[in-house]
Amino acid sequence: MARIEGIKDYRCFIDGDWVAADSGDVFGTTDPFTARHWANMPRCDARDVDKAVAAARAAFEARHIRSVLAAHEGNVSRAATGLGLSRSMLQKKMKEYGLRD
Repeated sequence: MARIEGIKDYRCFIDGDWVAADSGDVFGTTDPFTARHWANMPRCDARDVDKAVAAARAAFEARHIRSVLAAHEGNVSRAATGLGLSRSMLQKKMKEYGLRD
């Protein structure tokens, strides 16, 4: 279904931003009581799901790394051991998630 003018457009919340579906497609939703269209919803597909899952995984992993670092008082070597990672891999992930310069 095409975008219906004059009603609210909703977006997906992915990686901290409200974004349209990758395809740009939308579908209109109908209020079952009034039978009127009330909103345009993004028609998400596997690409959108993959982006959302990757963002959620990265957020979870960054939070976990922060908590382990805090438990080891910022000592990267001990935190790496606690996470089961090499020191260099932990440093790479910390840089990737913006946890340290």
